[in-house]
Amino acid sequence: TALRIAYENTRFSEDLDFDNFKLSETEFILLTKEIQRGLQREGFNVEIRNVMKRAFRCYIKLPQILFDNAMSDLKNEKILIQVDTEPHNFSYAPDKLILNKFDIFTQIAVTPPDVLLAQKIYALLNRKRAKGRDFYDTVFLLQKTKPNYDYLKQKIGIADAQSLKEKILDYTKDLNLKVLARDVESFLFNPSDSKKIVLFPDYISQVEL
Repeated sequence: TALRIAYENTRFSEDLDFDNFKLSETEFILLTKEIQRGLQREGFNVEIRNVMKRAFRCYIKLPQILFDNAMSDLKNEKILIQVDTEPHNFSYAPDKLILNKFDIFTQIAVTPPDVLLAQKIYALLNRKRAKGRDFYDTVFLLQKTKPNYDYLKQKIGIADAQSLKEKILDYTKDLNLKVLARDVESFLFNPSDSKKIVLFPDYISQVEL
């Protein structure tokens, strides 16, 4: 989310990610109730269920919305919005940014680009199923910054550029990057930019980390 809104990435975000430090169960419940009220104010019928085992999760269902908008013949079919929490266990000072978009003018807290890059690299190396967006976003962020090695040392035990480069190149050597590129093309402003994924190993070999 910060990549697109704050840092002008040319990829549409597939989901919304927020870093919340020391979020309590009570605060999470209040947050989900506020989401419910906001959707109801917009005229939606909303069903909500919170699950608090291990991580905090909220399941928000919008019944009939597909049927009412002629997108489904099934009246009872629902759209599901899922809100998950996952602890990062890494503290950092957020940057402050003036947001002046979408008829909104306000100050927001955003994740610094070096931390974002480290998070992206961690996701790239640790997803059960590789996603092209991680490769695209990593190339984008490497134009702006180097990764936060304190984060990477804590998460994957890597504290220097050479070790990181070797780790990434070893991970990518068996991936079908053309397939990953096709998966993300529909989310790119310019679909031809998917070549950044196809050429990712060559870029990592040359770029200074």
